[in-house]
Amino acid sequence: MASSPSDQARTPEASPSGNRPQQTPDSSLQDPHPVRSGGASQPPALLEAGGIELEYAIVRADTLAVVPRAETLLGSGASEVEHPPLSWSNELVMHVIELKNPLPVTDLTELEPSFRAQVGQVNNTLLQLPQACCLLPTGAHPWMDPAKETRMWPHEQTEIYQAYDRIFSTRGHGWANLQSCHLNLSFRSDEDFFRLHTAIRLLLPLLPGLWASTPYLGGTYAAAMDARLETYAGNQHRIPEIAGDIIPEQVSTIEEYHQLVLQPMYRAIAPQDPEGLLQEEWLNSRGAIPKFSRNSMEIRILDLQGHPTRDLLFSLVTIALIRRLAFADSKELRDLSKTPQEILVSQYRRCVSQASAAPLSLPYIPRIFADLLPRGGQAPRVRDFWTAALHWFASDHALPPALEADLQDCLTEYPHRGSLAETLYQELGPAPSRSQLFQSYRRLAAGLPGAESLPPAPGKHPAEQ
Repeated sequence: MASSPSDQARTPEASPSGNRPQQTPDSSLQDPHPVRSGGASQPPALLEAGGIELEYAIVRADTLAVVPRAETLLGSGASEVEHPPLSWSNELVMHVIELKNPLPVTDLTELEPSFRAQVGQVNNTLLQLPQACCLLPTGAHPWMDPAKETRMWPHEQTEIYQAYDRIFSTRGHGWANLQSCHLNLSFRSDEDFFRLHTAIRLLLPLLPGLWASTPYLGGTYAAAMDARLETYAGNQHRIPEIAGDIIPEQVSTIEEYHQLVLQPMYRAIAPQDPEGLLQEEWLNSRGAIPKFSRNSMEIRILDLQGHPTRDLLFSLVTIALIRRLAFADSKELRDLSKTPQEILVSQYRRCVSQASAAPLSLPYIPRIFADLLPRGGQAPRVRDFWTAALHWFASDHALPPALEADLQDCLTEYPHRGSLAETLYQELGPAPSRSQLFQSYRRLAAGLPGAESLPPAPGKHPAEQ
């Protein structure tokens, strides 16, 4: 769905100029001391700072049914509560809570202990309620009925949420039923923006091969390994200018982006939005969107994983590959930016459908990532690319212990199982019973920090007993 005005980790105000920093091999965000000009701080330059947002469903501990308890965590009427270095905030619906770092950081690895601890804190709070609740990961609830179970957030920004509902009917999958990880990355100048936007655009089609975690909606296999993204692509079809092809159009400058993307989008929604409530940059629902007011790019097609440490790890791997593209030779990056839109969209749709089992068909991958492809043999799959990327990342980056241990687990699991969506599908198949879904997703819930005290799941879902 489209982002809201408050759903992004903040990055400082825009600056009209800036120089591209020297390339660094590290995947963490660099330079803790922003460049100063005339005594005033400039915003972080290309990939110098960023932030992460993680969205979780709140469910009953005994049945895993969604429950509108975000207000319990935030306090009556509050839309955001600070828990430094993170904050907790609301989303469109009352059964989703978001944890994020509200101020940009230069090293995302430093946030892992905080996300892990605060997910545990949220779970501890929920489990102590008279009706015990807990958090549920993955990109969507596997059997929620949005038409019946949606409870919209009733406090701050309700006029915006009501406008979305009036225009698009938000009581459906892709609106009321979704949880994602958003990754925000900094840029400063026009050159920074071109490099970052181009790099993200080129990697975006492959991201579901690593991040997909949503094969089930409405209690059944949804005919795509990333059903969240399948629904995301169509939930604003009434005004196609808002989401485009999900893969962003290639642009060269900030001004060109305003002219080719934002202004047509504002004109398209204006007849449905006479008060202008939605005619802001956060209306944009492409898979990666610039937040010019905060000098950052936000990647939006990342399904939530089964543990916050894995979300942080995958974010670091994703940043490392974006960095390789963003700091490519200027002429080479300009040439790569001309990759036809239809090639990128075709690869993206295959990954949404098949996740890591999709064939790898992007012509520039052998050119820019030759070391991440198998030599000879059969045509590579997306899983081959991500397996090699994980090994490259492991050999080239030092991580704190928790992230390093998770990386080693991933190196063992991913080559054989693929994404979390594929792992779930291999376990449950195309037509699981409610009890089978319940057992698998209860294990995922119990694997989150703070949920260790969840009692063992019964043999059957309570509704089938």
